[in-house]
Amino acid sequence: MELGIEVVHNAGVAFEQILHVVQAVSAQVEEVSAVSEEMSANSQQVLATAEEMESIAQQTASNTQAVMFSSQEQLASIEEISSSIQSLNDIANQLRQSTSRFSV
Repeated sequence: MELGIEVVHNAGVAFEQILHVVQAVSAQVEEVSAVSEEMSANSQQVLATAEEMESIAQQTASNTQAVMFSSQEQLASIEEISSSIQSLNDIANQLRQSTSRFSV
């Protein structure tokens, strides 16, 4: 009978050890799960930041194109003004030549 009691006792000790190991593994699984959730949240934050940076880059490219087109329009206007100044200068020279024949 004592042998049966000892076997039952040893089985109880073994089950307690198994229980402790299972509890430790369960705690580790919970920790891994928490770290995975944190990594997922961080990944989502990184993705949101990357999307925001892409939006800013697109807006910057659009603004750069607008500035380029505006600069081209200004250059065309300056060329037109320069041409008009040259035409006015030619007209003024012709007027001087025409009026130089007259004496006052």
